[in-house]
Amino acid sequence: SRGRPGKLLSPTRRRATVEHVRRELKVSERRACRVLRQARAVQQYTPQVRDDENALTGRIVELAAVYGRYGSPRITGLLRNAMNCWTAKSFTRCEKRRS
Repeated sequence: SRGRPGKLLSPTRRRATVEHVRRELKVSERRACRVLRQARAVQQYTPQVRDDENALTGRIVELAAVYGRYGSPRITGLLRNAMNCWTAKSFTRCEKRRS
């Protein structure tokens, strides 16, 4: 990577970059978004965290401790069978948040 930072792929990182540019260069949100090619709708979006997110994270950690060699798909299957309310998508979101 030769000392260069990586691409700004996630919306969270892109939002943070727009805020940094606004702070440092004292420009408007509109101008910063335009220069960085960030849609203002994405910039103004506030992510919503579910109420049961912490319970899900705790359950994933418990299962990972018990079944150390199981991967994400298998633990997701265990969660589905045990609780019948969480999907693979919420599992993936939770895993990204933990790391």
